[in-house]
Amino acid sequence: MSLAIRRRLKEIAAAAAVWIAAVGTWEVAGLSYLPVTPEELPLTAALILVVLGLLILLGLYLGGRRELLASLRERARLAEEEQALRSAQAADRERTRIAREMHDVLAHRLSLVALHAGALEYRDDLDAAEVRATAGVVRDNARTALPELRGVLGVLRDPSGAPATLPRNRRSPTSPRSSTRPAPSASRCTRTSTPAPATTCRGCPRPPRGTPTAPSRSA
Repeated sequence: MSLAIRRRLKEIAAAAAVWIAAVGTWEVAGLSYLPVTPEELPLTAALILVVLGLLILLGLYLGGRRELLASLRERARLAEEEQALRSAQAADRERTRIAREMHDVLAHRLSLVALHAGALEYRDDLDAAEVRATAGVVRDNARTALPELRGVLGVLRDPSGAPATLPRNRRSPTSPRSSTRPAPSASRCTRTSTPAPATTCRGCPRPPRGTPTAPSRSA
């Protein structure tokens, strides 16, 4: 039966032939405990062949069932690996998307910092209150840009494979100081310094590189 379980037909045929020859020789030589008469010999041979066939069929069935279970386990393992790979790729795409959105907002903040700093550099007709207001806008945007930069790096470095989320404490691109105080450098120097909303996405146009030098041109 062990040869039949292995499902190798040549080995099964060779073993069956040897076994039939050995049993036949044993019976013909009269070495059996129950001697067989010539009249009973055909029936005995048929019985031996039936038992041998049943053993071979049982071994083939067990071997096929074993191979089927092994193939099912292998398919399940491959499916799990493929699902894990797809989940990891989806998480990477989600982290990249969030990082791009945060990059757009961060780029807008830095452009505001450069814009107001350029206004302070080139405008010499501002009074002390206007200078303090513009410096406050620069300070608030620079302070808020640091955690946003850390958030971008954290999203890109996340090894857990779970989709990252935006920081909860992220404020809008316009700080409370810039929304409550008038920004003289922005109102007098350029009309393109209006802060964008916090939901700036990667599809929105980024601030042009020449924007920080706009105060110098208008001044």
